This record gives sequence, C-alpha cells and structure tokens, in this order.
Amino acid sequence: MPHYKILPDSVLKTAQAVLADFKTEFGEVKSATLMCEKIKQAKRTGAEDGIINELQQLRLQYSKNVKAMRNKIWKSQNPPASFEEYIVRLKQLIKENGSYINCNECADLTLDALLNKGIKADNVLMYTVNDKGERTSFLEHVFSLAGLKDGAKINDPSSWGKAVVCDGWAGISMPYREAIKFYEKFFNVDFEKNKLMFEFCNKKF
Repeated sequence: MPHYKILPDSVLKTAQAVLADFKTEFGEVKSATLMCEKIKQAKRTGAEDGIINELQQLRLQYSKNVKAMRNKIWKSQNPPASFEEYIVRLKQLIKENGSYINCNECADLTLDALLNKGIKADNVLMYTVNDKGERTSFLEHVFSLAGLKDGAKINDPSSWGKAVVCDGWAGISMPYREAIKFYEKFFNVDFEKNKLMFEFCNKKF
C-alpha cells in the first residue's frame, strides 16, 4: 500500500471524503451490532415493546447474514491470502447480498480506502476495563485511525497527535478527541468509571 507524506488537515479532509464514498457505495449498513445499540437506545428512551421487538427481529436477521458472509470468506476452501484479496471478496459479497457487515468489516473497508489514498492508517480495537483492569462488556468496537503520529503509543491517546477517526459503522469522521466524546455518548458508557483501552487490530495474513 502507498504511504505518502500528507499534512494533518489533509488527513481529515481525506478521511471525510472516504466516509462519504463509503456511504455512497455501501449505503446504510445492516449491522447486528449496530442494531444492538439501537435496541439499547430504544429501551433507554422508553420505546414501545412492539418497536423493540421489531428491532430485535432485525438484529437476528442481520446477525445470521453477517455470519453467513464471514463463513463464505473465512471458511471457504481458499480463504483470502492477502488483505487486498479479502477486500475484493468482501465487496463482491456485499454487492451480491447486501451490506450485512459489522464494525470489523466497516473498518476494513475504510482502512483500505485510506491506504489507497496514501494515508497512513490502522484499525484499532476500543474496549473498556474496570478499576481492577478486568475487561468489561460495556463497549467493544473497531474503527480506522488515520494519520497517527510517528512514535505514538496506541493505548495513550494523548500521544496520537492529530489523528482522525474514520468509522463507516458509526457514520463519523472527525479528530480523535471529538470521536471519543461521540463514542462515550453513543454507547452510553461513563469513561471515568470504565477505563477506555485501545489496541491495534489490523488483519494478518
């Protein structure tokens, strides 16, 4: 993948363009994990049981289709031998069956687009731990991080420089500080009580 010297302001503009292209190409993703968050939000706002039941049925349908898509890629006789080959197969399955993808696949697609535009980028797993350092289930999410500062420590956001989050799943592309605030509100998680952790999660072949 090409890596060119791109100024921080251009990283943000390019990431925003990548997100716009993502929405145009893949539309509204049919994500089981995104539907889980919508169900939680519906319950918090006191939605009627009928609405919640409809969302739960969609979650089950989306989960089944996401699993089927992943099986076709990873449990085939010839699984992809490279990231590029994986992206080609993923896009073909989306074209044939619809955008049944979760945050992992959304991040892979935005990562591919960022790299092809010459942006240094990585996929990052975000999760929470309690005061004992034990992993909690309140939040677990993957997104693409563009323009990470050289020498930055992934588990120390203060070292990330002017990195930008590009997230097709959540529909956001913004400086990482704003993105973290967005995630705190979106996932309804108190980051003071549940410490936020990060680690690289680029696919390996």
